[in-house]
Amino acid sequence: MNALVVSGAVYRCSGGAGPGTLKATSQQKLVLEAKPALTIKDGAAFVNIVPCSSCVCPTHPAIAPVLSATGVIVPQPCTPQTCGVWTELQSRVLVEGIPCLTGEAKITCTFGGVISIADPGQKKTVL
Repeated sequence: MNALVVSGAVYRCSGGAGPGTLKATSQQKLVLEAKPALTIKDGAAFVNIVPCSSCVCPTHPAIAPVLSATGVIVPQPCTPQTCGVWTELQSRVLVEGIPCLTGEAKITCTFGGVISIADPGQKKTVL
């Protein structure tokens, strides 16, 4: 899906037990269906990436000790810690020279999860 991603979009994390939402803060000029589009600058944990329900990544600091002691992963609250920037961008759309996110975008969490777009938040603007 090559749709532009907007505030309120839903993401999935490969280490998460449920979906989370995204929020655009880097720009307010490009608005689709009354929602600002996200750019590659919208990758901050807790600011742009609202935590999903829980984390099951073995390297999460609250999971690792229990896992090593019992061999069981006990889900913990999601505390996303993004590293790097959004990748796999397909966007030709720039806002003030900054690429917008599309449905293929991904960003990695320090704890091992890969965050990807499940629903871009709008369906009318597809590249």
